[in-house]
Amino acid sequence: MTAVRPYLSLIQRAGASVGVSFREIEAGQIYSASYEDKQFAMYNVDLGLNDSSSFLIAKSKASTHSVLASAGIPSVEHRFLLNPNSKYSSEDAFRKAERLFEQYGSDAVVKRDDGAQGENVFRVTSLGELRERLARLFSLELNAAISPYRSSELEYRVVVLNDEVRLAFSKSRTSSWKHNLSGGASVGGIEPSLEDALFKLAADAANAVGLAFCSVDILNTSEGLQVLEVNGTVFLSEFIKGNAEREKRAFRLFQDAFRTKFRMRD
Repeated sequence: MTAVRPYLSLIQRAGASVGVSFREIEAGQIYSASYEDKQFAMYNVDLGLNDSSSFLIAKSKASTHSVLASAGIPSVEHRFLLNPNSKYSSEDAFRKAERLFEQYGSDAVVKRDDGAQGENVFRVTSLGELRERLARLFSLELNAAISPYRSSELEYRVVVLNDEVRLAFSKSRTSSWKHNLSGGASVGGIEPSLEDALFKLAADAANAVGLAFCSVDILNTSEGLQVLEVNGTVFLSEFIKGNAEREKRAFRLFQDAFRTKFRMRD
């Protein structure tokens, strides 16, 4: 049995095309994926190619920045803000955020530290707004991260599989300051003059975090190319929507991802 959701269905069809079979365990969420005498439990759209430590680092915006900075890889600084209600809280998260906000020139972004797809991400330009947005995140029992706002007309998403760039595109914002495709941003190509530097940065970031299969989001800022975040699960649902050629590219990508997962012989 295969999935109904278009993106998950595409991934499963890609697997089926190279001999993988699927059995539903939990509708729309968990599947048993099998090839010859091997099998694994596949959660949602994640093929489980990344180890748990690397996956958890990538899930945290602040941890990702710390690892990249330690490796000398340019990235947008993200600082961790522990929820004040945590039993491990030992400092005033609001005061820490205010100090960083001032360092960032009173123009910052606050977000849930482990967020995805642009949810709970806010640009703040005043202390009142900063405290309000942080209070909202903390009320949801979330930890937060704060970063300087970096202006960039385009954001680039680069998909890396086994240290090799396999797919890349740009996201152009429209009415919002964000570059999320689900929020109306449009898909474009990559300028040839940026390809080499962009692809090297993405591959270096994936390697530093220790991810075999991931997407790397990169901004072209006034300070040069900087990694914004690294995603341990590859989401391309908005990228492929209504575009047959992009679907083919994603299909081929996941064929090879399944070949890697099951160590298929050529």
